[in-house]
Amino acid sequence: MTPLRKRRYRRIALASAGVLLALALIDSLIGALVYKTGTEAHVSVIPARDGQNRRAIVVLPGYVMSGSVVGRAFRPFVAGTDALVSVDYPQTGLDTSEIYRQVEAALQELAPSEVVFYGASMGGMVAAQLLRQYEAEGARYGRPTLVLDTAPAAYADVKRPDWLFKVACWYRGGPIAALVWAAGTALVDTPPTGAGADPQLVRRGHRAGTWVGGTAAASQGCFIGRFELGSGDAATTGDLKGIFYLHATSSEQDPLINTSTAINRWRNIFPSLADVVVEGRQGGWHIPLVERPEETATALLSVLER
Repeated sequence: MTPLRKRRYRRIALASAGVLLALALIDSLIGALVYKTGTEAHVSVIPARDGQNRRAIVVLPGYVMSGSVVGRAFRPFVAGTDALVSVDYPQTGLDTSEIYRQVEAALQELAPSEVVFYGASMGGMVAAQLLRQYEAEGARYGRPTLVLDTAPAAYADVKRPDWLFKVACWYRGGPIAALVWAAGTALVDTPPTGAGADPQLVRRGHRAGTWVGGTAAASQGCFIGRFELGSGDAATTGDLKGIFYLHATSSEQDPLINTSTAINRWRNIFPSLADVVVEGRQGGWHIPLVERPEETATALLSVLER
């Protein structure tokens, strides 16, 4: 390559970087001034089918997933005395103290005799922090059970470049980022729908993930990047009824999470952690909770009945 051509390519690269930076700054400015997003989480409650809320399962969904859709997908497959408390994360920021206040209010209404924190992928990190607050307030519904599903214990367990988490903490985006996110998500293959899944809920779940917005995606990415297991709000006393780690067959093929390193990190904090294979879930599928809810719910009930 001639020196002239090298200089031309360098100018093109610099010009392209300048355009991208300008778009990012414009998008951030629009986001700050015009593109308003919510800062509060939303909790959905599904009472037990039998009318007796013996056990409450707190559903903490994965990255950019809708907790309310996951709760509805699980409803036909949990026990008749199981109530579901599902969390939808805020569009801007992720304050686990605020989430816990809403979860605690739902638990007071249900008055269960047992509580389970189920955290899928990033939801496992959220579950660890809610568990800490639950214990700090006296564990009024008894010793809890923690069920982690393909959950990272640190951003290093996520199969994505480290710099993405740093960018997520300063660039919160706006409408341009939302459109880019939607376009990129639409190109991602989804797991096949399993028997018993509700096609309408599957469509709602995919639509929620597609149009969650760049601001929510960045906020949740920042939360993952700053999470520290075993320190601060993520520390627990370990006084659990049980702790389990669900994962797929051949989970080393998971496209997002390095489950082997994650399990080791969680086990350093919780030595009694038991890993459980979700029968029927393939390693290349990352937590297909809405597409294949029966597989996950069956595995969940199997560990809760031990």
